[in-house]
Amino acid sequence: MRRTIAPPALAFVLGAALYLPSLTHGYVWDDRTLIAENRFLADAREIGRNLTSDFFRRSAEPSQIGHWRPVVTASYMADRRTGGGSALAFHLTNVLLHGAAAALVAALAVSLGLPASAALLAAALFATHPVHVESVAWISGRTDLLCAVFALTAMTIDARGGPRWAGALATLLSVASKEMAVAVPAAVALRALWLPRPGERDVSSGRAAWRAAWPHLAAIALYALVRFGALGLMPRAPAAAGAGRVALFWTWWSALAEYARVLVWPFPLSIVSPVTLVSSPWSWRVAAGIVLAGAIAALAWSRRHLRPAVSWGLAAFLASLVPLVNFVVPVRAIGSVAFPWAERFLYVPSIFLCVAAAAAVAALRPRARAVATAAVVAVACAFAARTLARERVWASQRSLFAAAVREHPEDAPARVNLAAALLDSGDAAGAEAQLDRALATSPDDPIALYLRGNARRGRGDPAAAEASYRRALSIRPVYPQALINLGLVLAARGDLDGAEASFREADGQLGGAPETKVNLAIVARLRGRTAEAAALYREALALDPAFAPAREGLASLSP
Repeated sequence: MRRTIAPPALAFVLGAALYLPSLTHGYVWDDRTLIAENRFLADAREIGRNLTSDFFRRSAEPSQIGHWRPVVTASYMADRRTGGGSALAFHLTNVLLHGAAAALVAALAVSLGLPASAALLAAALFATHPVHVESVAWISGRTDLLCAVFALTAMTIDARGGPRWAGALATLLSVASKEMAVAVPAAVALRALWLPRPGERDVSSGRAAWRAAWPHLAAIALYALVRFGALGLMPRAPAAAGAGRVALFWTWWSALAEYARVLVWPFPLSIVSPVTLVSSPWSWRVAAGIVLAGAIAALAWSRRHLRPAVSWGLAAFLASLVPLVNFVVPVRAIGSVAFPWAERFLYVPSIFLCVAAAAAVAALRPRARAVATAAVVAVACAFAARTLARERVWASQRSLFAAAVREHPEDAPARVNLAAALLDSGDAAGAEAQLDRALATSPDDPIALYLRGNARRGRGDPAAAEASYRRALSIRPVYPQALINLGLVLAARGDLDGAEASFREADGQLGGAPETKVNLAIVARLRGRTAEAAALYREALALDPAFAPAREGLASLSP
C-alpha cells in the first residue's frame, strides 16, 4: 500500500508546490476574452449553449475556430462561480490539476510495473519540466491539463485491468478537453502488446491490443459523432495550410527537431513559434527530425522484449505526436503563425518520455542505477529552478509580451500584444511605438489597427481613431470591439445615426450583449426616446442582471 500511495502523494505535492507563485498572477493573452470578459461563464442559464458551441464562440470575441472542449468550458464556469471572477480561483485549479497530473504519472508508472523509486523519478521529471509552464501558469493552458489528467486516468485504469467502461469514460472526458487524447488508444494498444497483463498472455498479441484499445476508440468515435455530426463543429485549417501539404510535411520534421530541443534543453523558452515553413527536405532541421524519429522508433522496437517499459514509453511518445503533424489534419493557428507549434503541445507527449526515462534508470545495475538516479534528481532540480524563473514571465500581460518581444523582436503579434498591455497601463506613447513597428511589418493587422485607434482616441484625436477603426473593420468585418469603439467616437462628435448603426451591428455580432444594449440606450436617450432607452436597459439586465451601467441607467429614467 505504501509503495502504491507514496509516489503519487509526493508527486502531487511537488507538482502543486512548484506553481504556488502563479496564484498571484492575473489574466493574460486568451484569458482576457475567453474568461475575464466572458459574461456567458457567469450565467448558469447559458450552460447548454456554452457546452455545445465552438470553444471561442461563447466569449467576448466570438470567433469560430472549430474547437469543441466542453469539459474545459464547464471547469471555467465552475471557477467563475466559486471565485466570483477572481483570477485566483482559475490559477488554483490549474495548480491542483498539474499536481494531479504529476501524481497520475507516478500511479501509471507503478501500474506498468516500475518500482516506487522509478515512478517517483518519472513524476519528478514531469512535475518540474519547464516546458509545462505555458500549460500551468496560463489559465487557458488548462486544455492540456485536463486532457492529460483524464488520459492518465484512462491509461492507469487500463494498466491495472480496471473496468473498461471507466477507462472509456476517462478517454471521452480527455478528448472533450483537447484533441490530443486521440493518442490514448495507441498507448493502451502498445501496452497490451509489450506489457501484457496475465490474462492477456493467453491470447494473440493483436487480439490483446484490440481488446485493450476498442473501448477507447469507441469513446473517441462517440465524441466525433457528437462534434461533427450533431453539432457540426468542423476544424478550420490555418493560414499555413495554403502552403500545401508537401511544405507542411517537410516542416513537421523541423518542428519535431525543435520539440526535441525544448524537451532536452529548455533554454530559451518562448510563446513565439520558432518554426518556419520549409518547402524541401534540404534542411538540417528536417534531416535532424527524420533521423530522430527513426532512431526513437528503432530503439523502441529493438528493446521491446528486453526493456518493454522503455519501449512502450518511446513508442507511445511518437504516437502522441501524431495529432501535431499538421499535414494530415491541419492544426488551427492564427494567421501570423507559419506552422502551429507551442510548448504546451508537449504536456501529454512528455508523460511517455518521463516514464521511459525512469524505466531506463530502473533497468540499470545497482551501482549505475544509483549514479543515474542522482543525475535525474539533479536534472529535476535544475528544471525546477528554470520553471520558477519562467513562471514569473507569465505574471501579467505586460511581463509576458515584453519577454516575447525581447526574445523575438521581429514578431509583430508579440508587439501588438505588448501594445495592448501598455495601453491598459496608460502608456499610450509606448503603445503607439510598438504598434508602429508591428504595422511596418504587418500593415493589414486588424488588431494593431484597432489598438492604434484606441491610442489615438485616448490622446484626443477622434478623426485618426475613426480612420483606424474603419481600416480594421475593412480587413476584419466581424470585429465587435472595433464597432463599439467606432460607435463611441461617432456618438462623441454627434453622428448619432452612425453610432447607432455601429452599436447595432456589434450587438448582432455578439448575439446580444449588455454593453451594446446600454450604448444603444444612451443613443436613444440623446434622441429623446426614453421609452426605447428603458426597454434597452431592461434587455441589458436580462442578459446580465448584475450589469451596473444598465441598472443605473434604468434608475435614472425613473421620475
